[in-house]
Amino acid sequence: MDTQAIFEYSLLQKYEIKPSVQRLAILKYFILKRNHPTIEEIFNELEKQIPTLSKTTIYNTLKIFIEKGLAISFINGDKTVYDLNYIPHLHFKCIKCDKLYDIEDKLVVDKFKIDFIDGNKVISNIVIFEGVCKNCIN
Repeated sequence: MDTQAIFEYSLLQKYEIKPSVQRLAILKYFILKRNHPTIEEIFNELEKQIPTLSKTTIYNTLKIFIEKGLAISFINGDKTVYDLNYIPHLHFKCIKCDKLYDIEDKLVVDKFKIDFIDGNKVISNIVIFEGVCKNCIN
């Protein structure tokens, strides 16, 4: 087993998710692509590797990932997209190309680290900055 596979397997164990071929493939997809995909996008990519994979399996896997805190889902435009949540980060959405970028700058992320709001315990948050990305500015 290579280092990447060991990391993926360990990550599922850390979040108390039983590893399976499908779960490991979906996790690997997220780690390699870093693209905030829809279920359809994940399916289109992984069905080539796992012909028996179904959208239901992807949906159920993502549901477990979210319940265990490994992933989040949010609305981007008119689509539900998914993202891994094991590294604290925020998002930047370009209003020109519509691409979502992860912002992992610790100083920025720490400013949005909130445990309680008005007496309510915060479990997770999704912050999306909007603007023009560096690729579209030129």
